[in-house]
Amino acid sequence: MKSWLAYTMFAATTALPAAHDPEYLRLGLLEEAHEFLSAYCAMRATELGLQKRLLRGDDEATLAAKRADIDRHRQKAIEELGDVCWYTARAGHSTQPSPSRDGDPICVLLGIDMLKKMSAKDIYWIGNHGGHIVSHGLSLLGVSLADVLTANVAKLTARKEAGTIQGQGDR
Repeated sequence: MKSWLAYTMFAATTALPAAHDPEYLRLGLLEEAHEFLSAYCAMRATELGLQKRLLRGDDEATLAAKRADIDRHRQKAIEELGDVCWYTARAGHSTQPSPSRDGDPICVLLGIDMLKKMSAKDIYWIGNHGGHIVSHGLSLLGVSLADVLTANVAKLTARKEAGTIQGQGDR
């Protein structure tokens, strides 16, 4: 996925009716942020465990298993960051454009089409927090926004095709 705007349009095709409710979006953002942080912390803890095993001279099979765990936790963190992107995108896409806010950084972050149904407070809260989480997450993981969005599109497309958008998806 090459642009935020294209992603917001894709996210709309996977949204259930509840995705127009600011409280649903706020709660979803909080849940996904927690899941991202849990996966990131698990990755970092496993990296520390790998360092410990290197210092004590563990065998290559043990080290390879730790490296695989790191990769698994990193992929999970990328997936959860994609879900943070989805809630942030839905906050911007669930409302109509407002020309008076076109230059607002939050509007730009969310794709500019927002405001009529959500209060400015709702938009600011979801956009500001979602944007910060995504920005910091990209930096912590060393990945691009395009990579995160592409992974999220692949995951959601598979769920949509399987009819598992609602609930636990394919897991």
